[in-house]
Amino acid sequence: MEGFEFSPEHVMARAAREWADSDEFSRLLSEVSKISFDGVVQPIPTTDNAGTTSLLNSLDSLSEVMSLAIGAFSADSVSVAAGLDHVISSFSQVETSVTNTFEGLMERLG
Repeated sequence: MEGFEFSPEHVMARAAREWADSDEFSRLLSEVSKISFDGVVQPIPTTDNAGTTSLLNSLDSLSEVMSLAIGAFSADSVSVAAGLDHVISSFSQVETSVTNTFEGLMERLG
């Protein structure tokens, strides 16, 4: 492919960023799980509190969705980082094999 060049350094830097992102998402997930809406909405006297109950349910749903989304981003970052680590390892193995094969051919050719 013209114009395509594999750079192990760039791939390693990207993998490091993905691992860091995963750590940050895990930290965020831990913090989101601590959020409590208890006491945020007070019952209103002389009503059935349908509105306040609905608001609390919505806030709980929001918290759950945020946790799911952050967890998914964390898992995706781990998958990308692990994949990039595998690419780097495979590239190194192939590069070593090709170099050894080439050097062997050069020795035989004299």
